[in-house]
Amino acid sequence: MLNPGEVKHSMGWKLLYCVFTLMVGLLECPSIGNGIILKIVNLKDNVTLPCNATCDIGIVWRIVDGQVVAKIDQGKLIEGKRFEKRVKINNDLSLTIRSAVYNDKGSYECVCNNRNVADVKLDVLVPTEESAHVGDNVTLHCYGSTNKQATDGEMHVQWEKDGQTVLKIDPTNTTYGPGFIDRTSVTRDGYIEGDLSFTFTGVRLSDQGTYLCFFNRDSDQGYPHGVTLTVKEKQLEPAMIDSERSRVPVIGVIILLLSIICVLWLLARNRRNRRQPTEDNTMINIASPPHLSIEDLPVPVQDSQPLPEVRRIQSCCDDYLDETMCPEGMDECTEEEEELHLPVTESGTLLEQKKSNTGS
Repeated sequence: MLNPGEVKHSMGWKLLYCVFTLMVGLLECPSIGNGIILKIVNLKDNVTLPCNATCDIGIVWRIVDGQVVAKIDQGKLIEGKRFEKRVKINNDLSLTIRSAVYNDKGSYECVCNNRNVADVKLDVLVPTEESAHVGDNVTLHCYGSTNKQATDGEMHVQWEKDGQTVLKIDPTNTTYGPGFIDRTSVTRDGYIEGDLSFTFTGVRLSDQGTYLCFFNRDSDQGYPHGVTLTVKEKQLEPAMIDSERSRVPVIGVIILLLSIICVLWLLARNRRNRRQPTEDNTMINIASPPHLSIEDLPVPVQDSQPLPEVRRIQSCCDDYLDETMCPEGMDECTEEEEELHLPVTESGTLLEQKKSNTGS
């Protein structure tokens, strides 16, 4: 039996702990009335049950029915049945349960020096998962056996997230949690039908988490009791994505065509540059044909003198000779003859030498 001094000390310690918890904002403040701490964990996740006490002799964690979960005996950890390799007692005497199973739910006691110093109720959830993008509207589904004859004034439903009220509707008032004002709703028609589904608009990244569903005056758990919401960044609409994808082939074709045109233009330019010197050389060769001489003309071996007809043509085509020497019909020279003999005349060949000798 505890004496009044110990009771006052215990109550004062709890008040001090609550003040500290509110300041830090990391731990849960136990209920001073019944001292029960509520902890919630998703299936297969880890959870830590707090025990706020100092123990000199030994610490024991057990389920209310008496089954030992874990204890420290002579500095050694002893694990209870069904909890092997899944539990450990931390330095602050809290109990960590790894990979929670559904049957881990229940009430736990922290016993120090044969005295119960903490009561923790653990709830294991099998949450339904929902996903949404930022800015979307989303509905988290939950159902329960509500009063089919309930009127508008007899509606009791509550949604929580991280231990904080998100939306609470009772006969006298509707309460919204921070950041959820005018964004959340539960329909009264749905409540009468047992539909406690929770809808909120304009999803934000901060809305991500696990939501719990309660109904009726006694805060019964809805089914599924927990719904986990995953929020993703806003993505492009499918039509916009298709439009962006359709642009890629078009741009690729345009780039390919431009590349082909550039290559063809470069090839044509190079071909033209290669042709230009050849054409110039051809023009030069035409303007300056190789010089011919009498020796280059075929001459019979028996006669070393030029044929009379050749002499007449040469004389006719010579600008320096008298045109009267040309017979009728040979007073004009063809262009081919001029081109053939003009260089010969200019180059000082035998024909020109013959003219010089004749004049002398």
